[in-house]
Amino acid sequence: MSDSDNTSIPQGPQPSMGADVKQLLDSADLLIDGYKDKYSAQVNLASKEWKLSKQSLSMLLMLTMFMSAVLASLWILFNVALGSVMHNAGWPLYLLSSVLIVLNLLLLFVLWRTINSLADRVGFSRSISALFSK
Repeated sequence: MSDSDNTSIPQGPQPSMGADVKQLLDSADLLIDGYKDKYSAQVNLASKEWKLSKQSLSMLLMLTMFMSAVLASLWILFNVALGSVMHNAGWPLYLLSSVLIVLNLLLLFVLWRTINSLADRVGFSRSISALFSK
């Protein structure tokens, strides 16, 4: 026997090509099933989040309307009372109106930031990122 016979692949039972192809197809089926399960879970998550977001948004809008009605009434009373006190204290009209305008603009700015902060919490940011993640 020569040296080349010693380095050759040992003879014995070798798996058939059909078994390898079958195993490859089974693995592909498992992979496809895994992706189907992942997609259905993501769609389920998106539908549940949509339902919760609709409920949250409707509650947010309803409570915002109620709160804004109460706050608007109180704020009008506060502006009238503050203006009356400042006018009785002898403040000139231009200074009185300037202070009230600045105070109201400051409140508007704070309310705008608060509404934006609340609106950012209602949405699909996590669902969208989960659907399009790899």
